[in-house]
Amino acid sequence: MLFLGVNTGTSADAVDCVAYEFDQGQQELLGGVSVDIHKKLRQEIMVAVEDDTMSISNLMSLRHQLTLVYAQAIEALLEKITLAPDDIKAIGLHGQTIHHRPHAQYPYSLQVEDAHQLADMVGIDVIGQFRSTDIATGGIGAPLIPAYHQYCLSQANKESGIFLNLGGIANVTICSPSSTSGWDIGPANALMDLWTQSCLQKPFDDAGVWARSGRIIDDLLAQWMQDPYLQKSLPKSTGRDYFSRAWLERYQLNDYPPVDVQATLCAFTVNSIRADMNRLASSHTGTPIYIYGKGVKNEFLMEQLAASLTDWPVSDTTTLGIDPEWLECGLFAWLAFCRDARIPIDLRSTTGARQPAILGARVRHSGLRA
Repeated sequence: MLFLGVNTGTSADAVDCVAYEFDQGQQELLGGVSVDIHKKLRQEIMVAVEDDTMSISNLMSLRHQLTLVYAQAIEALLEKITLAPDDIKAIGLHGQTIHHRPHAQYPYSLQVEDAHQLADMVGIDVIGQFRSTDIATGGIGAPLIPAYHQYCLSQANKESGIFLNLGGIANVTICSPSSTSGWDIGPANALMDLWTQSCLQKPFDDAGVWARSGRIIDDLLAQWMQDPYLQKSLPKSTGRDYFSRAWLERYQLNDYPPVDVQATLCAFTVNSIRADMNRLASSHTGTPIYIYGKGVKNEFLMEQLAASLTDWPVSDTTTLGIDPEWLECGLFAWLAFCRDARIPIDLRSTTGARQPAILGARVRHSGLRA
């Protein structure tokens, strides 16, 4: 059976789409595409992330615009791998997270998408609302990916491994024969991207060249390492609505050379990851760390992580035969497969859910393509 996964990460720079075949417990990547989110829409997403009072009309406009990009990515992938909509069982759609508030009075996680519109545009059933299902069962909606990491390890005939995602937010999964745990550590690329956009008018620090040329501001780094989120106990999750432009504005960053702020933000990512590994993963020293996400393209960040995490062998997920660019998107293809096959996902040890649950809600297409 063939399933698509569609994802926009917290960096909000592109929509990724992958196709996977699942057969007799095995998965095979058939292909993937990444479609850029244009600058104006990306700016609207960033505004929405930090706006608690966004109007309904603006939200609906954002939903419509993003859904058009989702459809564009799906159609581009089908053309690339020469498949028709009838060949696809369903699409696993994540949507663009703008607010993740699992500890609010009325807990929620808001991903912007229009599954009904998308299903009719592309002529394929759409399965979404995975995080909302987890929250409904008492979880905090993130991270969802640890169960998929365990599945990926089993595909590689390995019992143990640590997965480190360098998206907008850094999250980690620790898999062993006896247990699986995972949590959001803090910012990976989110703050570095925001600072680069503000100072250089570029979407990101390509290969970490700018950060490499700066010097770490020790007193600023020390302040950041005291952030309340970093001190939280498990389970915990966060998002770009916390590590945001408003977060940066708490500090008088204009008092420092911009390049040194970037170097310090990179050090903040590295140090927060190292602190959590030392505090929460010390019993797993020697277990390989497999890194994935778009942060693997930041050569300076990868060098600093390898130098910092000396108690663990560090590589990217190509070691497991998995393209680090597509792993996170593959999660949503897998979740769609699990929903279709009615396979419950056990997230009790990662999100605090009360019991295993069949995640997601299905929207069936009308049979009429736009």
